[in-house]
Amino acid sequence: MVLGKICAFILTKAESYRKMKIEKGFTRVSIGKDSVIRGNVEIGEGTNINSAHIVSGPNSKVRIGNNCQISFNVHIRAHSKKVSDLHSYTDEDIVIGDNVWIGVNVFIKPGITIGNNAVIGANTVVTKDVPEKSLAIGGEMRIIPITNN
Repeated sequence: MVLGKICAFILTKAESYRKMKIEKGFTRVSIGKDSVIRGNVEIGEGTNINSAHIVSGPNSKVRIGNNCQISFNVHIRAHSKKVSDLHSYTDEDIVIGDNVWIGVNVFIKPGITIGNNAVIGANTVVTKDVPEKSLAIGGEMRIIPITNN
């Protein structure tokens, strides 16, 4: 029955948002149609998510600040398999500050903190914390301070 499949699809999508906390309601928050948001996720006011997979674990959360811009095909995962032991998981909070811009095809691993006003360049795997007012770029992630000239 087509109606049953449509209802199941709507309920599945609603589950993604059920546990999510949007600061100040959905006011000025934009989430793209292909996004998957699961678990304990907080999204600040004015944030725009184009297409992302944002997943927390049972003992972790993801906090995205105000006025962030998250581009296409971004993966933010606070819950992931351990490389050293593929039968166990790591479960660590991810904190993204205010006014952060995250480029296309970025992967942010568990336990990362990104400071306010930082930029994460396209195709970057974020493997360590990014200080505020910094640019993180490249496969072997480099951090470059952003200075106002």
